[in-house]
This record gives sequence, C-alpha cells and structure tokens, in this order.
Amino acid sequence: MRQINSCYGYTPKNTGNYYGYNYSAPKSDILEDINGFLIQIELPGVKKEEIKLSVEKNILSIAAERKKSAETDTLKYKHSEIAYGTISRSFVLGEIVDSEKIAAEYSDGILKVSIPKKEQSKPKEIIIN
Repeated sequence: MRQINSCYGYTPKNTGNYYGYNYSAPKSDILEDINGFLIQIELPGVKKEEIKLSVEKNILSIAAERKKSAETDTLKYKHSEIAYGTISRSFVLGEIVDSEKIAAEYSDGILKVSIPKKEQSKPKEIIIN
C-alpha cells in the first residue's frame, strides 16, 4: 500500500463534513494484484462528463462536480441533505507504476481507475538449471 499513498485535495466550496462524511474527498478502495492497482472511488450523482482525471508530477488527481437540480416556479427545495459542489481526491503514485497506461471507467456511481505496474517491477520466476 506504500506504493500508492492517498492524500486529500483542496477544500472545495459548497461541500463539507456532514454526519462524519467528508463529501469533498470521496471514499475509495485500493486493490492490488501482480499486474497493478485498481482504485475504486464513490461518485454517486456525478455525470461521467463532470469527472476530470490527470497525472502530474507522479500525482493522480480526480476532480468532479456534483450539481444541484434547479428549482422551478412550482418545485422548491424544502430540505436538502445531499452535498453538492466540487469534490476531489489525489493519490501519490509510486515509482513502480506505469502512469502512461492508466485507464478509467465509470459505471453506477463508481469510478474505477486501473494503474498498471511497470514490467521491471513485476515479480519474475527464475528457472533453476
């Protein structure tokens, strides 16, 4: 787990801590196998087009915008608990990952980011003669 170290991004506007959950930094799972890492990030209510991924200086950054539905003349908010606004999360990538081959997919409110390991960092079996 040392190879990918999560850290929080900037404090966004219009979001915050609500009942112990920090909406500005969505929850994530990090999985690892012999070939690489898989980061799964909760982004419910976010459209795919509103998600931005970038890698700069060995940091994978994810940012998204959860937009509030517009009120109309006949439909007004009476109570609102759902957090809206900018959300972000950053992950420091280790030297063993190949940042040029990162891939992502988004389905059912979960963003899945696949981060492959470099070939030289994968374990190799040595044949005994």
